[in-house]
Amino acid sequence: MLRGLRIELGEIEKCLTAIDGIKSGIALIRKVGKADAICVYYTADRQIEPNEIKSELAKSLTDYMVPSAYVQLDKMPLTPNGKVNTKVLPEPKSNKSERGRLPKNEIEKTFCDIFAEILELDNVFADDNFFDLGGTSLTATRIVISASKKNIEVAYSDIFANPTPQTLAKFVSKDDSAEDDLENLSDYDYTNINKVLEKNNIDTFKNGELQKLGNVLLTGSAGFLGVHILYELLHKYNGKVYCMIRDKNNNPAENRMNSIYYYYFVEKLKEQLLEGKTVNIAGLGVFILAAKSKGEEKADDVTAKSVESVRICFQANRELKISKAATRAGERLDLVSLDDYLKGKTSTDGGSGSEGGGSDSDGDQGENPLG
Repeated sequence: MLRGLRIELGEIEKCLTAIDGIKSGIALIRKVGKADAICVYYTADRQIEPNEIKSELAKSLTDYMVPSAYVQLDKMPLTPNGKVNTKVLPEPKSNKSERGRLPKNEIEKTFCDIFAEILELDNVFADDNFFDLGGTSLTATRIVISASKKNIEVAYSDIFANPTPQTLAKFVSKDDSAEDDLENLSDYDYTNINKVLEKNNIDTFKNGELQKLGNVLLTGSAGFLGVHILYELLHKYNGKVYCMIRDKNNNPAENRMNSIYYYYFVEKLKEQLLEGKTVNIAGLGVFILAAKSKGEEKADDVTAKSVESVRICFQANRELKISKAATRAGERLDLVSLDDYLKGKTSTDGGSGSEGGGSDSDGDQGENPLG
């Protein structure tokens, strides 16, 4: 934990070692100056500047997990059992510049003091960037609070647009010189924006025609609501669904997603199989249960006693080992290719067996395979 935030050091190390040129690395929470901060130690096949690494890490890590201090080593110190010897790692130093512009007025000095207090630094220059010094989107809220106590009004979003004491002071003082840098918004042509917004109303939502959804990016798919939305999309939608989920505790993201999905819906999947519907199991393939009966022509007439054999037909979406097993003594259970099964149906009864990978709103492929 750092400032009340959970820090995934393993995730930081994974992203660090994925950077081109990095040979090995470790992430630790260490004292940098007076404050705790995330520090990374790394070895590389060339000299790599901290700003280059920070820029790469910022692409894949949330802002509060981006390290504040970077130490490049010639060789990573190891213990006799091959682990990194953290006790002999050098003390990290802040990447803060030792030189900078001094505050020119009282407001700049006020923000320099606020930055230094929040980040627990000895001093902050007027051109120091709050986020480069280790500030995060959460600690930025403290600037708003501290400024308010000094009767300075500043909004949360203003800090991101003006991350240095110099630019923030210029913004809140409404320096006339800043007006030259701003476009006259009253002359802006809003025609294209209005065309988009004119349909963005409740009447259009209620009465408008359904539009093709396209591919879907689903966030929060590992949560209760997200996994149920995923279930509906997989059964009522033919496009691609991309789920944002990360590895956790050395468990790959795909395995986590599958485990969560089957935890909630394994009974529904069983019901669909028994109803003669296709079931698409992510990571495996499409499955369908078929039974051979003693002469019944309709699926509704089939009973347990009239079933001679049961087949689980499938269309694998990756290479799998096929095995056969019996569920009970004297009961035969065959695992066969869905393609082979559909070809057999076509040649024997003229059926038009559809492709195994497709699905409609309820997963039914038309003709019930039972019978």
